[in-house]
Amino acid sequence: MAKYRSYERKEIEPVRGRTHPIWRGIGCIILVLVPILAYLGAQLILQEGQENQWVFPPELMGYPQLPAWAFRFATLRPVAEGIAGANNLLITLFLTAILTLLTFGVLALIYSWAYKVVGPSRYSPLDAPEVGRGTKRYRR
Repeated sequence: MAKYRSYERKEIEPVRGRTHPIWRGIGCIILVLVPILAYLGAQLILQEGQENQWVFPPELMGYPQLPAWAFRFATLRPVAEGIAGANNLLITLFLTAILTLLTFGVLALIYSWAYKVVGPSRYSPLDAPEVGRGTKRYRR
């Protein structure tokens, strides 16, 4: 047995409680709502672009081409016909992905700023104080 150390394990209590269920619910709503709004925004951008003669990549415009085997199976046929019948599907999905990434990025920046403003302090009472950098230069 050591002289200055005890071998009993102490349980560390969490500083704060668990995440409140309301915040989990808000996160779930945001996770579902942002891609839906991004899809609607992509539709609006595409519609506005076509009215104002914006140039979009021609590879992404028009009806998507699916392989022939997608139409052979009875279970895939309705899905394949729906996808093949959607005009400008690829550009819409591309714009949706870009808008979703931008929206989640902005939300992450807002969250990090708000957490820094109202969150807990950076150091706990158990942390060592910061090292002083006020040493003077030695001169002969």
